[in-house]
Amino acid sequence: MNDKVKTNTPTRILLIVGCNNSFAARLIEKIHAIPTAGLEDVVLWKPHETLWARFKRSYQKEGWLYIPYRLVWLMKDLYETVVKTRIETLFLIPRREDDLFATCFRLGTRIHRVDNLHAPHNIDFIRSLNCDLIVACGTAPLKKSIWNSSRLGAINLHQGYIENHGDAPSVNGAPKTNGLRVGTAIYLMTEDFNQGEIVLQQQLPVFEYDDLESVKGKLEELSLLLYPIAIQQILIGQTNTYSQPGTTGNLYLVPSLSERLRLYWNLKRGRLSILGIVKNVAKKFVYVCGLAAISSRDFFIRNIAKKNILSVLYYHRVTNVCQDGMTVSLKEFEWQIRFLKKRYSLLSTADLDEWLQGNGKIRGKKGILITFDDGYEDNYVNALPILRKYSCPAIFFVSTGLIDNNRQFEHDSQIQPLLTFKKMTWRQLQDAIASNIEIGIHSDTHANLARIPIEDSIREIETSIHKYKHFLGKKPRMMAFPFGGKEDITPQIVDYIKNGGQIDALFSAYGNKNISPIDRWNIKRINIGSKNIGLTFWLKVEGGIETLCKLFEP
Repeated sequence: MNDKVKTNTPTRILLIVGCNNSFAARLIEKIHAIPTAGLEDVVLWKPHETLWARFKRSYQKEGWLYIPYRLVWLMKDLYETVVKTRIETLFLIPRREDDLFATCFRLGTRIHRVDNLHAPHNIDFIRSLNCDLIVACGTAPLKKSIWNSSRLGAINLHQGYIENHGDAPSVNGAPKTNGLRVGTAIYLMTEDFNQGEIVLQQQLPVFEYDDLESVKGKLEELSLLLYPIAIQQILIGQTNTYSQPGTTGNLYLVPSLSERLRLYWNLKRGRLSILGIVKNVAKKFVYVCGLAAISSRDFFIRNIAKKNILSVLYYHRVTNVCQDGMTVSLKEFEWQIRFLKKRYSLLSTADLDEWLQGNGKIRGKKGILITFDDGYEDNYVNALPILRKYSCPAIFFVSTGLIDNNRQFEHDSQIQPLLTFKKMTWRQLQDAIASNIEIGIHSDTHANLARIPIEDSIREIETSIHKYKHFLGKKPRMMAFPFGGKEDITPQIVDYIKNGGQIDALFSAYGNKNISPIDRWNIKRINIGSKNIGLTFWLKVEGGIETLCKLFEP
């Protein structure tokens, strides 16, 4: 297994996948990025199976729990299809092959769809590809006649969660875990499925704010991190494999239905308790009363006092990898944008300019401006397609010194010490500008400008402006203070920027809504994080009751 590839030509990799989703598409991109690997063929294994055969197989695997689970799943799917989206989509066939097939087409990789991978003609076809290493993902066990056809063998993936790990204490301000961990293992295929030696494995903690969606996201990101490393180690002959612990060999297997329900209960038990339910009902009642009071106040401000009201929201990460005060999931983010588009007027920077000059018209709906801080790549990969879909303008505030490099924020390493939150590239920022996205600066290194000498603060700002001009070909018009609290903004820095003549507006990160006349040197913003949905999100957007949001926080 440790034969080193001695030629200069890329090692031929064959990827066999049993799923057609974004994870498989991203895995293809990861393998393509390996300099010594050549991925020319992908086999999509999708067996033809009747509904009855699928139900029978699932029932045999999961037991009687599968019947109520399937009924609940069908009811939920019907609800989301009919109520949460347009009724017409109920009669449309969803395209589930876009991610995988589009990625293969874009990268010039051939894709072959087979329904019976172990049929003699398909085995002969795979052997004819003369691959050096087979990478399997989401497939049933491969027979020896397949994985033995490659010179370096085959690797597969196990991922799941580990219970009873113990309630680990918080370290350096990191969130408290709930005693669960998820794990991913890359192992070599053998005749005895699940008994192959481990090439790489890693575990991550499950935090109190996690849910099943974020746990799944962690496993996917961890798998995408380990797969390329394992492949490179095998190609250069530097693997340090070891046997799987125990006698069963079932390392991090995908949890059964009963195990997933138990995990769901462990993650939700605090909110599903009687006390949690009472607390949630009381919270909603207070929120409704608060919204009613704010609506009455805003009606007077807009219709009697004839003043504009602007809420500026700021996001950080849009990803399913984790759930915290700096992160929203893709599902939450799309719901929020739909909600905002229906109830508010989504403003562009041109609209903001009019409002700052006092020329903004009193509109039928209150104004909303969407912003993002820190320049995370998921802003481009995950958030931008949703913004495009709903024609929603936004501002990306980026720390220029972190663009196009792998430097991590300290708070990111505390949240996910083993995963990296990549930053955008200048090329991605240029593409975002073409999609009606304004790019602003967020200092150069994300330094707290109020806690360093004034000379260093000025250097941070000037360096950021210089890099912005160099890579984007124009001067930045807007800036958001790093951290952005009242204590993080000093009059000296504000005066310097005012007199500099380059920045037109400054954004903070505290306060609530902005009422005209708006102070262009202190545009207040509202932070949006995990679990801000429904009444909670509405209340946050309306501003003014941040303490109320925290009072009943679960």
